[in-house]
Amino acid sequence: MSFWRTKSEQNEAAAAILSEKKLFASTIHCYYYRCLQLMVHQLIIKKHFTEKEYEEKTTEGQGSHNFLINEMYKALLIKNKGKAIEFNSTIAGLKLRRTKADYKNVEITQQMSETSERDSIKICGIVSTTI
Repeated sequence: MSFWRTKSEQNEAAAAILSEKKLFASTIHCYYYRCLQLMVHQLIIKKHFTEKEYEEKTTEGQGSHNFLINEMYKALLIKNKGKAIEFNSTIAGLKLRRTKADYKNVEITQQMSETSERDSIKICGIVSTTI
């Protein structure tokens, strides 16, 4: 049984709670991981990766995040080129904000959090309905 979708949903719920408390850096972190965990779920369920194959693929040099993003992009390209392009640009923006939120000495604003929320909704919608 895969718990990836459940984890994705928990990160979405956590982001809402953190947003109410104005903990904007942490919301961005949760929105980003919401998307990644849903990507894992979709790749395992729809692309029929096993958990073992996923673990092996994510340790082959490019890192788990880049692997997931690249695999999702390739799968989307087959189904809908426009959605693939939209996915790629949206996930890049969210990933950049997550890097700032987690690793940079910069202010994380409510606007950045709200943009990340919108992006995560868009990404998860594309991933759920196109794959």
